[in-house]
Amino acid sequence: VILLSVTYIISCVFWGEQFISTAINRIPLTLFVFTFSFKWFKELFKKMEIINPWQKANFYFVSGLSIYYSSTLFLFLLSNYIFMSNEYSYDYWLINVIATFILRIFLTMGIWKMKQA
Repeated sequence: VILLSVTYIISCVFWGEQFISTAINRIPLTLFVFTFSFKWFKELFKKMEIINPWQKANFYFVSGLSIYYSSTLFLFLLSNYIFMSNEYSYDYWLINVIATFILRIFLTMGIWKMKQA
């Protein structure tokens, strides 16, 4: 929490430059998601309590966030360069649209699996 708070305060210095402040916030948040997703998967496979992870809601939430952050990390880090180049800049943002769509599908499936339990 302290690292995320400090990063947010630092990004406020670059408030006028939206792409830079977004990129500054994206790095620790992505590391946070990757760290705890990896830890969750490691514990899941170490215990082997869940026979079929596709039946549990947690699997969809963790997988959706991992897929989203892994597919958009470099897109947000390079967003300033992408918009300044003016070459196919909107094609790059299609990656964000698809990743967000996949995240929403996974979150919806996770909520649906919670309702079944």
